[in-house]
Order: sequence, then structure tokens, then C-alpha cells
Amino acid sequence: MSEIENQPPVPEDMGLCFYCGSAPAEAASAYPQRLVRSVNRSGENGGAAQTTEQVEIAVPRCPACARIHQRLRRVRRLSLILLFGVGIGGGLLMNLLLFGLQPTHPGGILFAILVGAGSLIYLVLGTRFANPSQIPPAEAALKRYPPLLQALKDGWYR
Repeated sequence: MSEIENQPPVPEDMGLCFYCGSAPAEAASAYPQRLVRSVNRSGENGGAAQTTEQVEIAVPRCPACARIHQRLRRVRRLSLILLFGVGIGGGLLMNLLLFGLQPTHPGGILFAILVGAGSLIYLVLGTRFANPSQIPPAEAALKRYPPLLQALKDGWYR
């Protein structure tokens, strides 16, 4: 058994923020990471039953880093909406409206490429301006936060 199963609830005093390393972390701003694992148990009549267990590990985070992570998530979401919704959908609609059923006409394809390029530029610039201090993204904790690394070694997964 791993010590992760007996992890206490999130303490009020979490120490320093894992992301910036300088500000005090708060329990309300912690980045929750839910992990699961399969557990084989002996069932009735000698058969095996498989169940799953869940645990949530809170990565300590300060309110400022939590706000930056929320802005980054909005920038990513909006750039995907721009890319797929406006770019590809608008390009196809433009083709149908202007050129009938000629899906290979360059007008709609050009529109889709321009909006797609614009959404990628927005993603790069938006990420840069939403995160001026260049703190690591929230998902970086999966590769660097020691309790999460230990849990992944112990057989837990996302």
C-alpha cells in the first residue's frame, strides 16, 4: 500500500506556491489533480472483481498563479473555438454561399487558412500576454510535483 491512500485533507497552510515558489499557497487556490487506479479484489465464489479507487492530490498554488492559469485556459479554449469553429466552419460556409458545391474553391480554403493562422497567432501571443511572469502551466505539476510523481510510480494514473 502506498502512503498516498492515507493522505490527509488539504491543509490550510500549504507552504509556498509550487509554480512561482515565492508566494504563500492557499487551499482555495490549489490545483486539484484526481488520480485513479484499478484494484483487483477477490469476489464471491473465488472469482476476481475489479474496482477503481480515486484520490485527489492538491498541488499548492497561490491566488496569482491560479488567476494566470485561468486566463491561459480561456486563451486556449478561445483559440480552439476560433480555429475550428470560425476558421474551418466559416471557410466551408463561405464556399457554400459564394461558390455553391465546389468544396475546393480557393476562396473558402484561403479564409479557413487565414482564420486558422490568426487563431494560432492569438494562441501564441495570448499565452505570452496572459502569463507575463512565465510561470509553468498547471499541467506541469504532473511532471514535476513530487507527491504526484510518487503516486504515478505507485500505479495511479490520470
